[in-house]
Amino acid sequence: LDHWFRARPAEAVDSRIVIVTIDESDFNAIGRYPIPDATFAEVLSKIRQQKPRVIGMDVYRNLPIEPGHEALQQVFQNTPNLIGVEKTLSGANMPSVDPPPILRDRAQIAASDLVLDPDGKVRRNLLSLRVSPIWGKEGRRIETLGTRLALEYLKAEGIKPQSIGNSIIQLGKARLEPLKPNAGGYVRADVGGFQILANFRNLQQQFTSVSFSDVLQDRVTAQLMQDRIVLIGSVAESLNDRFFTPYSSAAKLASA
Repeated sequence: LDHWFRARPAEAVDSRIVIVTIDESDFNAIGRYPIPDATFAEVLSKIRQQKPRVIGMDVYRNLPIEPGHEALQQVFQNTPNLIGVEKTLSGANMPSVDPPPILRDRAQIAASDLVLDPDGKVRRNLLSLRVSPIWGKEGRRIETLGTRLALEYLKAEGIKPQSIGNSIIQLGKARLEPLKPNAGGYVRADVGGFQILANFRNLQQQFTSVSFSDVLQDRVTAQLMQDRIVLIGSVAESLNDRFFTPYSSAAKLASA
């Protein structure tokens, strides 16, 4: 499967996506880590001014990081197209992480969880998962961040998911069928939640991206983010928030 991915023809970058990266240079420019809430509030406000269709904040923000926590809460309150994340699944080495309370109360959250194959590579997309009831909390279904952002983007196009039976979802022209427990190399694998095989593009260029500091210092082209999906996330080596894909032998990694 990996060889077939690497052999596919080159494909164009999806222009509907803009990524705001956070790396070591941003930490150095700001002078501290974690980044204070006031700085995050300022960057989110500047992104919002460009009128993106939806913003995905792939950064855990469950606890106050002063100064500026109140300002960040106000931004959360006033940005209905902002989606935050929580770490939903937990294990011995991967504890769960709560979402920002305001975004949780406004149903503006998604799961940051990924499914890894035994060799540590991402070959499956987890679209949604069901959380079992624990400690008096009700069970719930939650979409992962990529799914939620795509659905929010497509909603403006009049495209909504439709169930067509047998757990199959029709989404515009796409037909999404969950991975079965007897599928190829995934016999006896955990295929819980709604999983599909990932369809990685063979990109010859990187997605359009700007740094956190560029946004903060107003070094971003006007309307770059207008009507697009904007993702904010870390690519810093010190945070090690990267995962292998079928292209990893060609030095391509998927940042969480």
